[in-house]
Amino acid sequence: MKILTTLYETPIGRAIVAYFADLPRWTVANTLFTLALVPSLLAFYLDDFLLAILLTFPAFFALSGQCHALAKTVESRAPRWQDLFHAKLLLTITLWCALALPMTALLFNPAPIFFGILCVVVVLVLLVAPFVLCLPHLLPIGIRLVWRNALVLAIHFPIVALGLLVLVAIFAAVTIATRGALIIALPALWSSITVFSTHQLLHDSAP
Repeated sequence: MKILTTLYETPIGRAIVAYFADLPRWTVANTLFTLALVPSLLAFYLDDFLLAILLTFPAFFALSGQCHALAKTVESRAPRWQDLFHAKLLLTITLWCALALPMTALLFNPAPIFFGILCVVVVLVLLVAPFVLCLPHLLPIGIRLVWRNALVLAIHFPIVALGLLVLVAIFAAVTIATRGALIIALPALWSSITVFSTHQLLHDSAP
């Protein structure tokens, strides 16, 4: 009980508890994410990087669905299975485009100055992407305000934004090291940590 009390004192701890409290549901969510990512991984394996980028959209949609379901647990509500499919489609499209377009442009070997600009754009979008995925499920706001608030959170809490990206890199490295075995466990765990962290930042930044 003392361990649970300690975990509940931090958003990451609450995220871990929420994840393991409903592990079968999140295992299914991870499986759906894996299936959504397979076409992109196959294209990447075949060295078709353009197609690999274009085929990442289903994985973005799956992550958004996970965030929608996990947002219910933040409010101590039980998520439903259909919540995994209630992603914000239009917002997911805008996020995917914001990442896919500059990454696609990088494949065409632009001039050095444009290459640098595109890299900066990709990094900036990556920093706000976790918040963009979570905010529409935590606040009743439109697309423009989602992007604005995500940028504000990234500016005011850069360590958290960077930490969520580093966590992606760590989870990816662990997944590769285990030859893909842990992909059935890690995506929804990252989504849970991201949702609870975003919720805590909203609470901390509230007037």
